[in-house]
Amino acid sequence: MKITVGNRELITTAVLQVPDGEEAWVEFEAGTWNVRLNVRFVDDKEDPSQSFSLEGKDDHAVLTFKNWNNSLPGAIPKPFQFGETDSRKIAFLFSGYAVAGFKRLDISFFWENENGR
Repeated sequence: MKITVGNRELITTAVLQVPDGEEAWVEFEAGTWNVRLNVRFVDDKEDPSQSFSLEGKDDHAVLTFKNWNNSLPGAIPKPFQFGETDSRKIAFLFSGYAVAGFKRLDISFFWENENGR
């Protein structure tokens, strides 16, 4: 099956349901790259703003969601650059929410077209 969104081709999608206090790992193949992504949820009572960050660490990436505690769905409005392999760019989109006891995250990874769209 081939799925495209705009000019992007879907690589894979993951649906995560992560119990409070735990983290998740997502691993998949993108060309010759064995992608390893650690997904973490942290609460910061001193700064209640909600955000996310992506950083490289050793042989994997870390995607951290800060104060991901809203029961109403949240998302990013456009694809976010994840990385590059074999001269091809990868981007991701996510949406999700929190309910008592766990976090829900739907995340999709895409090949970008030549123009980065």
